[in-house]
Amino acid sequence: MAFTIVILSIIIYNCIEANISNIKISLYLSIVAVLFSYSTIYLQGTRSHRQEEIRLIEKRLDNFYLPLHNLFIGYEQNPMDRYQEQKTKFLEIGCYSHLAEKEAFELFDKCQDDDSLIKLIDQVRKDINMLQNKYKEKTKDKGFFS
Repeated sequence: MAFTIVILSIIIYNCIEANISNIKISLYLSIVAVLFSYSTIYLQGTRSHRQEEIRLIEKRLDNFYLPLHNLFIGYEQNPMDRYQEQKTKFLEIGCYSHLAEKEAFELFDKCQDDDSLIKLIDQVRKDINMLQNKYKEKTKDKGFFS
């Protein structure tokens, strides 16, 4: 946007200095209109990209991280008991493991005992905090052009 204003100022200055004819002024104004349109399209693309990032964070939290975290609440010391009780639910959540961060994804695939489940639960907590912070950052009001 600032770039467009600078270009417009330069063009107006040149029009006044050179006493350019009406045809050339129309051409200059057309160029400015194209630049302004480009900046508007760019801003819309940036806004759409940010909205898509927000939707992905929500999807990751809602479909993988929070259900997995909730599944093991109260079983942090001996998660294998909960795993045995709720194996079907664990596998259902596993359908969304592709949404996990790399480390959580690898830990999820290798869950075999209490130690690996404890590591997974710890990683899930860290990732939830990280994703919630990202979500807050992305959803902050960025002003008129955000």
